[in-house]
Amino acid sequence: MRHTTTILLLLFCQNLFGQIKLGTYSQIDTSLYADLQLFPDNKFDFYDTRNGSCFVWTHTVGQWKSINDTIIFSWQSSWTENSDSIISSKDFKNKNVVITFLYDNGKPISNVQVSLSCIFDNDKKKYLTDKKGKVIIPQKQNDSSNEKTCPGFKRMLSFDVKNRIIELSSNTSLDYYADSLNNILTVVIKRNPKTTYKTETKKYLIKDNTLIDIDPKEFYNFNWGDFKFATTKYGR
Repeated sequence: MRHTTTILLLLFCQNLFGQIKLGTYSQIDTSLYADLQLFPDNKFDFYDTRNGSCFVWTHTVGQWKSINDTIIFSWQSSWTENSDSIISSKDFKNKNVVITFLYDNGKPISNVQVSLSCIFDNDKKKYLTDKKGKVIIPQKQNDSSNEKTCPGFKRMLSFDVKNRIIELSSNTSLDYYADSLNNILTVVIKRNPKTTYKTETKKYLIKDNTLIDIDPKEFYNFNWGDFKFATTKYGR
């Protein structure tokens, strides 16, 4: 009797576990590499290259668990606040562009390498901030380009901060921060930008060797979509 009970229990566990095939699942709506890998140690790996720009490809790793016909993915995401912010104003008496770099405690940052030019300029002149964290760029140099004018959305501020406190590089279109006529800029650098961590979850229905999204959320950069089982191997 005990032997029969043990066999039935094993068969039940196999059927239950058999609802989920381990291996690689491909995203149904694309032929691009967007694969979800399920490992026997209850870990998963999702690599998504559906977007045309490699700068926004995503790679998510975490844990999975199944409850009846549902599989739940969980992973930890992080978000770090911007290290720099720009304050701008217009000084009609000043014919130059004055840029000051400060830490968030008000201390000036010297030896910052700065350039301010149009995005289509090939030879961008570079300047270094002084002991007061300040650099003065002639307005004429700022407007130099193959075109007669340099609209605000084409004016780029580039800088490199490298010292014992922080290393930071940035290329920023000033149109996001200020009117293109503003010529007094203060760049505030945070020494210790805060990082926020959050545990994310996502649920799928397991059905006929497919995973159907039942938990869409708008805050994902790209919706994971549905998946179909591809292979017991890991990777294509």
